[in-house]
Amino acid sequence: MTDAEIDELIEKTKGHTPGPLHGDGHGYIFDSEMHMVLQVRGWGWLQYKGEDVAIAEQNANERLAESAPDLLALVQEQRDEIKARTESIYAQDRTIAKLEAENAQMKAKCRECNRPNDVGNVECPALQSEEQTP
Repeated sequence: MTDAEIDELIEKTKGHTPGPLHGDGHGYIFDSEMHMVLQVRGWGWLQYKGEDVAIAEQNANERLAESAPDLLALVQEQRDEIKARTESIYAQDRTIAKLEAENAQMKAKCRECNRPNDVGNVECPALQSEEQTP
C-alpha cells in the first residue's frame, strides 16, 4: 500500500466503532459494551454453497470483522515505523555522501601537491593550509 492509500483508508474509517469487537459465532458482531454493531450473516447467496461451506465462510467473515480495528491499527503502526526508518536511512545516506565528497576533496588536494593521495598525509601543504584557515 502506498502512503496515500493508507491515508485514504484511515480517512474512510474515521469514526469506526473502536475495538475490541467480538463475534457470537452466529454472524453478529458486538462492541465491548455488547451493542450489536455489525452483522456478517450471508445466507442469501451463501445458501447455494452448502451449509458447511456457508457456515465456515460466515465464521471467517466474522473473525475478519472482529480483527478489523486491530488490523487498521497495525497498518498505521507499520507505516509510522517505515517512515521513521526511511528518514533515518536518508539521513545516513546524506552523511555518507558528505563524507565521500570531503574525502574526494582531500585526495584531490593531495594530488595538487604531488604527494601520495593519502588523506592522512600530514606533510601536505594544501591540507596544512586548510587546517590553519579559521
